[in-house]
Amino acid sequence: MSTTTRLPGPRRGLANPQHRPRPRRRAAGDHLHRQHHLRRQDSPAYSADRGLDIELAAVTTDLARTDPKAGLIQALCAAVIASVALFPKMPPAALVLASVGMAAVLSSAALSVLAVMPRLNRSRSNSFTRWAKATPGEIRADAAVDRRPERLRDLSRLCERKMVLLLWASISSFVGIAAVGLAAIITQVAA
Repeated sequence: MSTTTRLPGPRRGLANPQHRPRPRRRAAGDHLHRQHHLRRQDSPAYSADRGLDIELAAVTTDLARTDPKAGLIQALCAAVIASVALFPKMPPAALVLASVGMAAVLSSAALSVLAVMPRLNRSRSNSFTRWAKATPGEIRADAAVDRRPERLRDLSRLCERKMVLLLWASISSFVGIAAVGLAAIITQVAA
């Protein structure tokens, strides 16, 4: 039989009155579980109005994430362009790779600018631009109409467009960085 010696000190658990359990940390997907629960038709907390509000908030949050992503891509493009300017005289293979990389980086910058470019369309019935020319009476009458389904559709389309542009900008910047990196390696090896 082996005996184990316990080290002196307070025991963790229910017997120790000084022990306080740590608060549960939220997992990455906890909010999704709660939102999914609220979307269920059989849930007493679910209603069509509540579902529209949840979905509008989710799409608006995704739209708010596009601008920082585009800013990151643009800063990355500027850094790559600046680094190419610092290269010494390049051999022909490196010059071709650097040219391809610069073209990809410039297209990435253009795509990220297109992703954040505002789209003002006064003809859309649920756009904020319609209020600019409306009279106070028209605004009051228009505000009484529930346009959340149309707004959700339009915001979702806008979000999808921006995310597709950012996806292609990311791919293009990756290609550009890889090509410029290979050009730098070839330049260093040839020197």
